[in-house]
Amino acid sequence: MNNLIQKAIPHFVAIVIFLAACAAYFSPQLQGKVPQQSDMIQYRGMAQEAKNFYEKTGERTLWTNSMFGGMPTYQINTVSAGNNLRILDGLGTLFIKAPIGRFFAAMLGFYILMVVLGVNQWLAVIGAIAFGFTTNTLILYEAGHETKVKAISYLPLVTAGLLLAFRRRYLLGGILFAVGLGLDIMANHVQMTYYFFITLIIFGLAQLVYSIQRKELAHFGKAAGALLIGSMLVSAPLLQPVDHLRIRQGYHARGAHPGDYRRPGQQ
Repeated sequence: MNNLIQKAIPHFVAIVIFLAACAAYFSPQLQGKVPQQSDMIQYRGMAQEAKNFYEKTGERTLWTNSMFGGMPTYQINTVSAGNNLRILDGLGTLFIKAPIGRFFAAMLGFYILMVVLGVNQWLAVIGAIAFGFTTNTLILYEAGHETKVKAISYLPLVTAGLLLAFRRRYLLGGILFAVGLGLDIMANHVQMTYYFFITLIIFGLAQLVYSIQRKELAHFGKAAGALLIGSMLVSAPLLQPVDHLRIRQGYHARGAHPGDYRRPGQQ
């Protein structure tokens, strides 16, 4: 027990450092101040009609006329009731609101990745703080791209699970990969998830070639299977909004050839 406590102390110190760094940098939040994020201001305007409808009827509408002449509300007013991943998201942020909680979660996730990679603890702490306070991430948050920042913050967890699975820690790797991927999809920023998926494919192909060379296809199959099962279990309940977008992609300008707005499947 004492040995376990001694091993846990450095990680606890790292968590305290991350929390202190976020609290210091975003100290105006502790004073009740809120950043003026242009995208969030626009979001409130776009979601207001759906919000008014819910307050008036107690029901949630899946359509709004407040944006682009009418569109589904899946991307601006996502319903997360019943999604238990919210609990894990709350634990990752220590149930502290953004920006302190969100940037803390980013640092914690990257720290876990560094630990998996075997990096020295203090270098891992420095790396995690650097990842959390990356200039581009700060710019994204200031502009109001909160879902993008949220999605990025959980990518290190996905990577850590991936690496563990291919290091023969199949169960732990599959669980961590599934949790990270689920939280990333729940962030509802398909663009970031899509870009990272391309990275996963490249890594998977490289790992397959490596496994063939070393005649370790059985190991590759176990690792890939653990990751696939985990991703299917956690992502299936989260993909409905994405599937609705896929169904409707032929109805709008971005999903159809210019000047050709026929319905999907129509000749």
